[in-house]
Formats: sequence, structure tokens, C-alpha cells
Amino acid sequence: MGGTLVRGVRGGAGRTALLVHGTAGSWRNFRQWFPVLLPRCHVIAPDLPGFGESSVPSVRPRLAAWGEILHALTDELHATPEVLIGLGLGTSVALAYLDAADASGARPLLDRLVLHTPPAWPGAVRPAVRWGVSLLGSPVLFPLLQLILLRQAVRDWYVRTLVAGPDMSDEDLHELREDFSRASLRVLRGLAVDAVRADFRPLLSEVQAPTLVLAGDGDPFVEVARLRQLETIMPRATVVVQPEAGHGWTQDTVAEHQRLLAQFLG
Repeated sequence: MGGTLVRGVRGGAGRTALLVHGTAGSWRNFRQWFPVLLPRCHVIAPDLPGFGESSVPSVRPRLAAWGEILHALTDELHATPEVLIGLGLGTSVALAYLDAADASGARPLLDRLVLHTPPAWPGAVRPAVRWGVSLLGSPVLFPLLQLILLRQAVRDWYVRTLVAGPDMSDEDLHELREDFSRASLRVLRGLAVDAVRADFRPLLSEVQAPTLVLAGDGDPFVEVARLRQLETIMPRATVVVQPEAGHGWTQDTVAEHQRLLAQFLG
């Protein structure tokens, strides 16, 4: 679709799992989950179009279009996922994939769904983030934002302050910075503006697969108290809020992620 070249990694054994990385990231966002995922799943972890090593499509960047690209990718690989995992902005792309019909006209049937800090509906996004994305993504201010984000010091501040965990290794921090520098700001803008406006509650209310929702109680992007409502909205959802955790992962949060994923995936 749109002449897109999608790169990524695949491997492991078991149920097919499609992994959708976070904001301005790449498949490497999942590296710390691989020890748990690879023995249990046949993992497909692409760089979303416009991020990592994947090309920028000619189509307008919208969640629905990126969901369709993921359908085209899994069709090309003859690998329909039974497990769907998304991080941050990637949860919105993953849910757009789930909402879109495949080539046969049917929605994917999942065995497991994992969502980390999902902006599942506008009320689940912190107001400052929702308003900031809409304002800075406007045609008037976005050119100025592009100039600001081209400055290395600004990108480094964003990564270190809002994304990186306090005890992150220099290697992992370097990967985050590298991924951010490779991200298409035009694509990031289109997906982020859609994500803070999309309401996936009707879709999620129909998901019958067991669902694990993860978030830190100090996450700067989502309203964690609102995310707890997913246990009421969804038939089989479990929401786990990690205390004293933000958006960035620490060694302790990763260890807890691994324990929860191992238990959840069986």
C-alpha cells in the first residue's frame, strides 16, 4: 500500500504475535520483552511506516491507513496474528488494525491482546497532551514545531525526560535517540492527532479475547484512573497499574512486565 517498504524482525515459536511499537520508536522498543515473548510466540515486529528503517508511504498518515498497511503486511507474510501487542501510540495503530477488515472482509480473531498505556479514547488522554497535540499539529504551528524538533537538544530532552527510565543503559538511551532522529515528523503528526481524538471504546467492548492493560501510575500521557474503566468496558480485561512508575521503563518495571506477560501468555 502506497509503495511502502516495511522492515522489522520476526522469530520465535508458537502463536503468531504482531508487535506495534511506541511513539517515534521501532521494533527495538520490544527488545526487553523478547525473553518472554520468543519462547511463547512467533513474533512479527515491524518498524511502522515512517519510523525506524521502514519507508514513508505516499498516502496521508492516518490511523486507519496504517491499520490497513499492517493487514497488507500480515497477508504478505501469510501470518495472521493471534496475539496483538501495542505500546503507547502503537496501541492506537494496533486497534486501528483490529478495527479494519482483512482481505476476506472479516476482523481478526485474537487469542490475547496486550495494551501498554493506550490512549483508548480522548478522556483517557491527559488534557494537556490532548490539547497540545491538537494545537501543535495544526497547519499554522506544525512548521514551527518541526523546526524545534530538528534541534538535537530538544529531542534529547524529550527522550530523557518523558520516555527513558531513570536507570536506562546508555545503549538503550542511544537507541531511543536514534529512533527519534529517524522518525518522520509528518507521519508522527498525523497518527498522534488521530490518536488523541479516536474513541475505541465501541471496538474494545466487542473484544472477547483476554486483554492485559499496563500503565505506570505516574505516566505523563494517559489518565490512569480512566484506564481502569477498561475492566468495565471490556468483557475480559485486566488493568495493571505499576506504582511509582512513569512512561519510561526501569529494571523493576521490566521485570514486572516479564512476569505478567509470562503469566498472561501461558
